Amino acid sequence: MGAFYSSVTVFGTDWETIAQVCDRPAFIVTDTDTTVVFSEADDEGGGDLPEGALSAALGAVTLSVMVHDSDLLALFVHRDGELIVQGCVPDPDEYFGTESGEGSGALSGAVLVSALGRGDAAALDTALANDVTFAEERHAAMLRALGLPTWSVGFGYRYIDANPDAFAGPTPVRLD
Repeated sequence: MGAFYSSVTVFGTDWETIAQVCDRPAFIVTDTDTTVVFSEADDEGGGDLPEGALSAALGAVTLSVMVHDSDLLALFVHRDGELIVQGCVPDPDEYFGTESGEGSGALSGAVLVSALGRGDAAALDTALANDVTFAEERHAAMLRALGLPTWSVGFGYRYIDANPDAFAGPTPVRLD
């Protein structure tokens, strides 16, 4: 069984403001200009993903990431609560051999760089297109291409809660 996790990176506000409005329980981790929220509700399929409630409450841009069974990487970018980019790599219809007709949403480096105002579009295209064994590899490559730290890769609320010492990033702040 692979990894299942989610996180929301918030741009343009401080962790104390985020803590006032995010779902609880959660962990918040801040490093320089990057704040990531690991919410129990997001790990369970609720919370900010993919509705953008945290983005709306903060009037901020958020990058929400979900990894499903180490196979699929889903991304949602919200600005002021409005979904502006979404996609999943690989396309779930192709991966599972289904025909939902919904598709995964077009993801390209240029679209993500434009939505987030940061990153290297060519490196993002490579990260999104490369054949990888685990979605976590794609997640790490995507974060590097965006100029973001990779300490959130492989972690969601339940993984930090179960083994906080395994988390290699800055010390998480627990919100109950």
